[in-house]
Amino acid sequence: MPSTVPTSEYVYERLNSYKLSHVYLMRQLADLSKTPISALAGDGVIHHFRGRYHGTLILNVGIDRKHGAELTLEGLGDLIAFGRDYIANPDLVERIRLDAPLNEQRPEDYYGSSPVGYTDYPFLKSQAVEMNISTEAEQTPRTI
Repeated sequence: MPSTVPTSEYVYERLNSYKLSHVYLMRQLADLSKTPISALAGDGVIHHFRGRYHGTLILNVGIDRKHGAELTLEGLGDLIAFGRDYIANPDLVERIRLDAPLNEQRPEDYYGSSPVGYTDYPFLKSQAVEMNISTEAEQTPRTI
């Protein structure tokens, strides 16, 4: 709708007057090319609304570790949420820290009625053992 952007701008500007812990801003992955909000595709929505909301902004959707680092360094977001990456990588923080590859996501298993697709993804350490590769943690000597 043509009123979508002005209405959203109003909401984001009004949110500044509340003492919110954060606002969660999701990028749009749908094809917006033939819509009144085409300028908000990809990072366009982040650039647009960062100028309107001045509190803590958490960004999400289609953002990998490198892109997330760039967005936060540019001041466009304060935090990055990695929802689907967390589902597929129970040790996501460690993988990001080590710049290790991520498990392939299986979205066809999301929202099912079993642990398949939620709790059956391998940890980096177990993958390293299977591949006979040592992780940094295994190489670090322990001091007592």
